[in-house]
Amino acid sequence: MKNLIDFAIFTLVQFFFITHVLIYLYQGGSYYHPEEVCFTYNQNYLSDLGRAVYFNGFKNPFWIFYTISLSLVGIGTALFFYITSKLLVKKSIIPVVLGIISGISYIGIAIFMVDLYFNYHIFFGVSAFVAFLAAGISLNFMIDKEDYPHIYYTLMFLNGLLILYLLLRSVIPSSSEAELYLKIRVIMQRVVVYSQLFAAAYILYRIKQRFFKIKIQA
Repeated sequence: MKNLIDFAIFTLVQFFFITHVLIYLYQGGSYYHPEEVCFTYNQNYLSDLGRAVYFNGFKNPFWIFYTISLSLVGIGTALFFYITSKLLVKKSIIPVVLGIISGISYIGIAIFMVDLYFNYHIFFGVSAFVAFLAAGISLNFMIDKEDYPHIYYTLMFLNGLLILYLLLRSVIPSSSEAELYLKIRVIMQRVVVYSQLFAAAYILYRIKQRFFKIKIQA
């Protein structure tokens, strides 16, 4: 179990570091400013790192690294919900199934690049988000907060953040000041994605601590 938890933590956390390396190497501009040769934090979605062709028309030689990194996130997401479900007093396959759907969807986002398969990319993006949120909420209802307070409240924070993100996306106007609208959504996406990964990694770390503490006492 220890090795599985360590691997799951790695698959989640590596995305933060890989994307920042790719951000440094990015030279493709953005939707409103294709002439720029850098990644702009309030103009570029993370998915732009996985484009086959940059906004400026040049091929992206680093897309494969983004695809692999995000695919690992998909594997880590499925493992996260599988491992966390072991804490439930009443066993349920609901968070595991939803977690697997979310994980597969993350792999779908990685494979179907935004510039070549836009509709599929969006479909898998929505599926990953909704399945992750549903799985997280189901875990929150099934985990005993007295036995696992750190995990319970971290899940509550994460679920609250995801719900807030969903609400904000639904109320931010898209018809006027389109560039400003893009900036807000891009910033929100980055905050939510990285918070999601690190919250999940922290929960796995707490599970690892609990597991080995019990093992040593036994």
